[in-house]
Amino acid sequence: MYAEPSTTVHSKPMGVSTLTVRGLRIKAHVGWSETEREVAQPVEVDAVIRFSEIPPACYSDELSHTLCYAELSKMIQNRVAEGSFKLLERMAYTLHQALKVRLPSQSLCWIRVTKLHPPVPELAGNTSFSYGDFIPEGH
Repeated sequence: MYAEPSTTVHSKPMGVSTLTVRGLRIKAHVGWSETEREVAQPVEVDAVIRFSEIPPACYSDELSHTLCYAELSKMIQNRVAEGSFKLLERMAYTLHQALKVRLPSQSLCWIRVTKLHPPVPELAGNTSFSYGDFIPEGH
């Protein structure tokens, strides 16, 4: 959660504000079989936060008045490193819940976890699962 500025010289503008973290690459222990979970494999995490009110940093230009995306990224990395997940669904839900407790009240969160190299021989691409309070534009 961010700190409110001590004084506000501007009226609060109306509008939708979001923070997007896209393409956060992390090594994760994820897979249905125990063997697959033994070795960490690359996953990519995308997160979109929709603020209930415009962050005060929009008019204060102070980092302490918003959510720091470096800190959010580190929190996601730490949460993934702490666990072992059989399913992408569980990983996405766990990250969503961990982010929600750090957000300003009434803010919304969406998470997508992508397994970059799933062990399916016929699958040339990747696979992902998303979970959230809303669906971001373009997803």
